[in-house]
Amino acid sequence: MVKLKQKDTGFTMVSNKPLCNKDLSLSAKGLYAYLRSKPDGWQFSADRIALDCLECVRTIKSILQELEDFGLLIRKRKSDGRIDYFIQHK
Repeated sequence: MVKLKQKDTGFTMVSNKPLCNKDLSLSAKGLYAYLRSKPDGWQFSADRIALDCLECVRTIKSILQELEDFGLLIRKRKSDGRIDYFIQHK
C-alpha cells in the first residue's frame, strides 16, 4: 500500500515558488497543487490520480517524474519494499 505523506492543515496551501517557476510545466504545477490538497496517508497511485482527471496513467506518471526531477516529490522505499511519497514545498 503506497501512501502520500504530508501535514494535514485543513486547507490547501501551495507555495508560489513552484507555481511561478517557468521551468516547471503547467501540468506539473496543477498536479502539484492537486497532491497538496490530499490528506496525509492518502492512497497514492497514478491510477487513482487518473480517475480524478482527464489525463491517462502514462501521462500522470510522466508528470510525477517531472515533479520528482524538480525535487517537489520525494519517493522513499521502506524496508518492507513499500514506497512513501512526500510532497515538498520549497
